[in-house]
Amino acid sequence: MSPRPVIVLGAGQRIRNDVLPAFFSLPADYDVRAVFGRSERDENVGGAAVRVRPLSSLSPDELSADTLIYSCVSKGAVPRVLAEVLSRGAERCELLIDTPVLLFKQLGNLKLLRRFAKVSVAEDCSTLPWIPLVHRALDAGLIGTPGELQLDRSAWRYHGLAMARTLWRAPRVRRARRIGAVESGRVVLDFGAGRRAVIQEPRDYASGRLLWSGSAGAIASGADLPSGAQALVFERVDGRARAFRLGELREELALEESALLGAVSASDTPVARTHDLKRVGLRRLLQRLPESGYPLERGLEDSAADFLLEKFRRWRPTPLTSPAGRLGGALLGLALRPIARR
Repeated sequence: MSPRPVIVLGAGQRIRNDVLPAFFSLPADYDVRAVFGRSERDENVGGAAVRVRPLSSLSPDELSADTLIYSCVSKGAVPRVLAEVLSRGAERCELLIDTPVLLFKQLGNLKLLRRFAKVSVAEDCSTLPWIPLVHRALDAGLIGTPGELQLDRSAWRYHGLAMARTLWRAPRVRRARRIGAVESGRVVLDFGAGRRAVIQEPRDYASGRLLWSGSAGAIASGADLPSGAQALVFERVDGRARAFRLGELREELALEESALLGAVSASDTPVARTHDLKRVGLRRLLQRLPESGYPLERGLEDSAADFLLEKFRRWRPTPLTSPAGRLGGALLGLALRPIARR
């Protein structure tokens, strides 16, 4: 079977450092046919020359029903860029779009997203490669009944919401509140049935930690781990991470994943290396397509909830406050259409 053709919209740091290396590590699955940016130029990505073209040069002949379009452009340019590729025949393509998808004020452009054959979100905090290991540990009763999940300086805004959802395996947030100043306070997420997560700001992966307490112990990773907690750590071979370990459990990394992560020192923790592990998470997300990318509705709700928590300190999903459903999306899109920018 031939690799799936890929068109990349955007040529910034995220594309060069994370997106293209993830695609290039899957040569049997994906073939990056073109990269589009603001101007024509050559870039070097991992020793490979990449030609960046202006979007105006995109031909409808370059798009097919099998094409995956990856979009990571500046936040303000998202509606305009999506409208332009749709005008060239992208309705038949699948779209994988970077966070935060649309800014709250841009939700009047939701109709653009609905025109693609399929849309999912490149939320790689939902596919961090150590998450399956934590889930296995919970299922094995390593800490008993899980209690509060603390993401202490180890998560950021809508990414933190996505990570907490994924760790708790709870797609729906019941309610949320922000305590203290933005970027120095904390966000409390209630998923119902006693499932709670607290995101302590500011994000600082180097000094941050994850702590998940339970009735019979705790799982922890990062700095300043409490005594007795089961530590989530790297298993290293020759300066490279080959697996994660948590108690007697381990999650192996593929050689390509280890290469994407890069060298790992003896003092590195999974939390401290979150930025690089997101690159590995993106690779795993790409491997799941087209079946299960991060859902569009969830990504839209994450960013809308983050905005509303900043403005009003409290948030609860309703048809008027969440774009996750068709009704909520339609209502918010209609209400915000006068201020939407393309």
